[in-house]
Amino acid sequence: MVQTKENKKPIILIYPKTGYEFFSTQAPPHGLLAIAAHLKKEGFNPIILDQRIDEKFNQKLDEIISNALFVGISSMTGMQLKYALEITERIKEKRKNLKVIWGGIHPTIRPKEVLENKSIDLVVVGEGEKRFVEIANILSKSKDSKKSRDKQVEKELKKKLKNIKSIGYREKNKIIINPKDKLLLPKEFLRTPWELIDLEKYINKYKKDKKFVRELDIGMTSKGCPGNCYFCYNLAVNKAQWRGISANEVVERISEVVKNYSINFIILRDDDFFADINRVRDICQGIIKHKLNIEWYSAGIRIKQFKEMPDELLVLIKKSGCTSFRFGAESGSAKILKEINKEIIPQDIINSNIRCKKFGIIPNYSFMMGFPKESLNDIMKTVDMLDRLKEDNPKTVIHGINILTPYPGTAVYSIMKHEGMIEPQKTTDWLKFHHMTLVTPHFTEKEKKEIRNINELSYMTSEIAYKSLKSGIKPLAWLLVKWAQFRWKRRMFSFAPELTVIKFLRKITLNI
Repeated sequence: MVQTKENKKPIILIYPKTGYEFFSTQAPPHGLLAIAAHLKKEGFNPIILDQRIDEKFNQKLDEIISNALFVGISSMTGMQLKYALEITERIKEKRKNLKVIWGGIHPTIRPKEVLENKSIDLVVVGEGEKRFVEIANILSKSKDSKKSRDKQVEKELKKKLKNIKSIGYREKNKIIINPKDKLLLPKEFLRTPWELIDLEKYINKYKKDKKFVRELDIGMTSKGCPGNCYFCYNLAVNKAQWRGISANEVVERISEVVKNYSINFIILRDDDFFADINRVRDICQGIIKHKLNIEWYSAGIRIKQFKEMPDELLVLIKKSGCTSFRFGAESGSAKILKEINKEIIPQDIINSNIRCKKFGIIPNYSFMMGFPKESLNDIMKTVDMLDRLKEDNPKTVIHGINILTPYPGTAVYSIMKHEGMIEPQKTTDWLKFHHMTLVTPHFTEKEKKEIRNINELSYMTSEIAYKSLKSGIKPLAWLLVKWAQFRWKRRMFSFAPELTVIKFLRKITLNI
């Protein structure tokens, strides 16, 4: 598309706060960057505002919406919805007729419910890269008025929206959700337009082994996961389909940030980076061949894949600079692992830890609790697993035990709804749906209290959580870590009145 004066109007893409801004560094808003890449390619003028890092966010927003073409807001289930709603209302107060479009996981899984909020004009269901370009093409050609849109123009707009797949909108008092489009092809995963953000604010800087590290999360090199874990959003959003860009393209993207921004540590955020073993081999060889001299970490690996991975590939992975993997182990109970379709047994978790130690790779583990059919005995097996992993390999990093968040469209959501879980009816009801809130219906009140205490203590004893805190919080946090370790070692989970004070302080300071 040829750039026109109309196309020069800014398209504002907003990433709201999430409630976890106490961490020292935030990951870049990768979803918005992907959309911005497509908008830029078509000649539009995307501007990204990140409420998490911008102290003058409201001031900038107020200034820029006066001439904006439309606003897109990312919205994830949980606390981010609160901030997304507040931003939406602020925009409408300042400029009532400016179109506000929500995208992200939450409007994808609950589009009709989101559109019941009258201040939200459209939602994108699924991947937003093509959708935002199509919407931008329509709005850039529509007659604009500072007072209000002409009814005829609005009518014409609705006619055109009917032809865009994977969006939802209101027509009079009726909510329309259009048919879904096909998933993007890997060739449509455009390069990240890093120049649209202040990248320095997203680079984690620290000293390690007398070396200054500049660490950057570069996002996903692939989308989806072929696994069938019954709690995962991937089944609902990506239909268990895995799509990845070529190994050469991955190496080029890594090389780009290494050379342009002096990055020497890369985080790969794929849901399943290791789905294609041959691609992994080629990427590692490319990193070595081009002498990128980096370290890297992958959050996307399944224990089942690791178990089947040949030793020679692990040697190559380590040689290319890989320092650590993050496994979603989920449970220490054989019963629960089978129930959630993880395709592993507890011994596989233990073996993965020992094998990582052998090859000099630091394993990171995440766990969950609050599954249907899970008992406190099952949960205690998970607690014991955490201690076993640290005993076998002191370098092992535990990310804590999350509380299960059941997302609509997943098997676990249907099960829990059938078992009596109270289903949210409006967007604000979803604010409590995050990894620290227990909504599983079958536990007694006494059990729920103990589970919440285990969750709290697992995070307070997690070294990764402590290291990620802002420096000003660490002195107080250190004392809490020592106290939490004392309780954890003695399994003092059922009665912890002092946790009530900590929860209260977190609520008033961090709002979670």
